[in-house]
Amino acid sequence: MDKPNILFIVWDATRHDICSCYGYPQKTTPHLDQLAEDGTLYEQAITAAPWTLPAMTSIFTGLYPSQTDIYLRRKLTDDYQTLAELFQQGGYATFGISNNDWFSADFGLQRGFDYMHKLWQLFQTQNDITNLSVVEPDRSDSRIANNALRKALRGKFLQNAANAVYYKTFRNFKDHGASRTAKPLTQWIARQQKPWFAFVHYLDPHLQYRPPLEFVKQFAHDLPRCQRLLKSDQWRLCWRHNAGIDLLSEEDLQAWRDLYLAEVAYTDYHTGQVITWLKKTGQWENTAVIITADHGENLGEHGLLNHSYSLHDPLAHVPLVIRHPGGQGGGQRVAQQVQTIDLFATMLDMAGLPIPPHVVSQSLLAESYDRQFALSEYGMPIPPHAAAMARFGLKPEDLAYRQKGMTALRSTTHKLVLDTNGAERLFDLQADPQELHDIASAQPELMAAYRQALRDIWQRHGIRGLIGLPTKYAPVDPELEKRLHDLGYLE
Repeated sequence: MDKPNILFIVWDATRHDICSCYGYPQKTTPHLDQLAEDGTLYEQAITAAPWTLPAMTSIFTGLYPSQTDIYLRRKLTDDYQTLAELFQQGGYATFGISNNDWFSADFGLQRGFDYMHKLWQLFQTQNDITNLSVVEPDRSDSRIANNALRKALRGKFLQNAANAVYYKTFRNFKDHGASRTAKPLTQWIARQQKPWFAFVHYLDPHLQYRPPLEFVKQFAHDLPRCQRLLKSDQWRLCWRHNAGIDLLSEEDLQAWRDLYLAEVAYTDYHTGQVITWLKKTGQWENTAVIITADHGENLGEHGLLNHSYSLHDPLAHVPLVIRHPGGQGGGQRVAQQVQTIDLFATMLDMAGLPIPPHVVSQSLLAESYDRQFALSEYGMPIPPHAAAMARFGLKPEDLAYRQKGMTALRSTTHKLVLDTNGAERLFDLQADPQELHDIASAQPELMAAYRQALRDIWQRHGIRGLIGLPTKYAPVDPELEKRLHDLGYLE
């Protein structure tokens, strides 16, 4: 049999429990549901990080965020080979498409793609003019402007200038890119004369939620309220809610959820258009399709919106469906816990390509697969607090208690969460799936076992310890540092 084509689709900010194939009562994801019937659905898939850059870095390298220092560097260095580079070396044509700035050349995730189509550009050029505030160490507006100007002056000035206007004004005019994805993707696939690996990143379930009205009407409990929310500055509402200053009412939270559901349904619809094209053009039988999310989304749980400040399951637990070429093994549901980091090894295994020996990633196809514990790491918030305070009218004290790194160790039954403020929590996921009741003090032996399991993973994979200690951003209390060291969370 010829080497299979690999279509890897990532839905941004999509939690598993709002997908109808995972039990949501409304038909939110009919195309994902059909794919699950033809393939394998993983009931407990856990991401390595709760926002795009570290989460996708882990999938693209097969390593945890702390192993690549992605939280501190904010860029994947050339020390690490990407999934696309390995496919490229294995004789595959490679293509990527996204409307998310994290896939620009500034961050390293584009390496290995023969062609990366950037939906934030009107003209496809190498000089990205993106919002560099997410990488500039001093968050300086003048430095951002100067960098953008230098980029505009390089290469084709008029095209770069037009891209700058398009980026700021029109890139999300109709949607976050879903309606503009299928055409460049399918045109590229149609030209290929050898096996291909295509990566598709749909941004639409990400804030700000701007789904078409026809999709909003399918889910709206209060259509006028949803329409008002559509026109609002959702970022400002989100961050002031997260700071506990201007809490959204339950009615507004319901409208918020309704818009989110509409965005996921809209993304599913456009995903279905791509699948239909593959079937019509004879590409389907020899194509493996993998659909997952980089991370989930808070919809009011634990007083939070968006995807910061937490490693609870609304952010960590994502959908994962794999359809193998020819529909082999269709209709399976896997209850075993897996991690999205394992897609690195799995896709290489599908293509018959060697898996680098140094990675954490395990192939889901291997009989020896075992992910008893899933590790998730949260090093710092995006946007940085300085940017959030400036943009949303917040004071340092409004967000100070949120400034902490977190690490979570999850099994199918329990989750250990610890942070750089010295807090340790343990949750019983079966008795308390919403993770509301800390049982650490009531279960000291179980707590000790999970602590030791975490230390074992750190030692086995050369991880230095608890991620996100904010020494680079704020002084650390010596007593806290000693306590974390005594607990084994720091070297």
